[in-house]
Amino acid sequence: MALKIHYLGLVRAAAGCDDEEVPLPPGGTVKDLLETLAQRYGQKFFRSLVNSRGELHNGVRILLGQTDLPANQALNTSLNESSEVTFLVLARPMAGG
Repeated sequence: MALKIHYLGLVRAAAGCDDEEVPLPPGGTVKDLLETLAQRYGQKFFRSLVNSRGELHNGVRILLGQTDLPANQALNTSLNESSEVTFLVLARPMAGG
C-alpha cells in the first residue's frame, strides 16, 4: 500500500519535501512508517521525531487524516491504504542537562 504523507514545520526540511507517497506493507503502524522513512532519510530524521525511549518528542504531532493522534498511542496506530499521515514538528528536541 502507498500512503500519502505530509510534512509540516521543522520536519519539512529534514524530509526535503512537503508531501510524498510512501509504500508500506499491509498492517503497518505509524512506527513502521517512521522506520521506513528513517531508511530513506536517515536516523537523524527518525531521532528528530522519536527519543531514545521510543516515544515521540514533545512538540511532535502526528495526524491521521484530520485526527490528532494522542502521543502515547500514535506510534502503535495501524494504517491502511487510504491513510493520510501528517507529521508536524513545532519545536526542536531539547537536550537534557
